[in-house]
Amino acid sequence: MSSATTHIPFIVLVLIPVVIAVGIPLTGPMTARMSGWAGLARVYAADRECKGFKLIGRRGRFGKWMGYKGVLDYGVDDQGFYLSIAWLFKVGHPPMFFPWSEIQVREERMWFRDWVVLEFLQVPGVTFALHHHDARILDKQGGKFGTRPKA
Repeated sequence: MSSATTHIPFIVLVLIPVVIAVGIPLTGPMTARMSGWAGLARVYAADRECKGFKLIGRRGRFGKWMGYKGVLDYGVDDQGFYLSIAWLFKVGHPPMFFPWSEIQVREERMWFRDWVVLEFLQVPGVTFALHHHDARILDKQGGKFGTRPKA
């Protein structure tokens, strides 16, 4: 057996977990600042858990380009909209709660998908979009996005 093949288990078993353990805590806060999450969290940090309906492992995007794929958790109740991220990525991404009265909603089509775009009264310029389908599900469970069925 060559020495090159004996180093592969070392790389897989030791270096990759070290890179993950160090990389996620370092990049989480940076990603939160770039996306707008950090700015929203300064104003809308959640002070309680969502007691209403939840969708786990969803997609969303901040602005036009910063996508979060399969790591977001949504929740709705009669008070507002909850947004959090999977435990592995929580560093720099505190959970947030947005009262319905603080959200402005519009629908748009981008990248061949229908989106529901949220704007936040206390943090102008930061937008968050969730798939129209997810917003429809949340509306049926008490959400107040006001989505309409797509043809």
